[in-house]
Amino acid sequence: MQAYLSASVRYEVLRRLRNSKKLEPILNEVVETVADLSLYDRMEYQELQCQISSIVDTLPGKCREVYKLSRNELLSHKEIAEKLAISTKTVRNHITRALHELRMSMHELMMLLIALFLLK
Repeated sequence: MQAYLSASVRYEVLRRLRNSKKLEPILNEVVETVADLSLYDRMEYQELQCQISSIVDTLPGKCREVYKLSRNELLSHKEIAEKLAISTKTVRNHITRALHELRMSMHELMMLLIALFLLK
């Protein structure tokens, strides 16, 4: 649950950064928030990021590229479409596919962890 909350906070901060005209106050807030996270929370967050990265790396080339432009570089669908010379609908389809793959892979990982926990 905490990993989910950390990821939610991260994406909200990134959304605010992208839409903000005054970045400095928000950056200061981010630095304070990260400093307040416990070592365990940071480790959980890093592990979640590693899991997501490994799943993203298994996506087909164009799908992976679109996902990374969207999530890592925070480009809009229109910006990605222009950069890759594809339609915005194609961008949306690639992101939908990537998110579906992430959800399915994370679900499988959670089921495996639950099974291991129950076997102990």
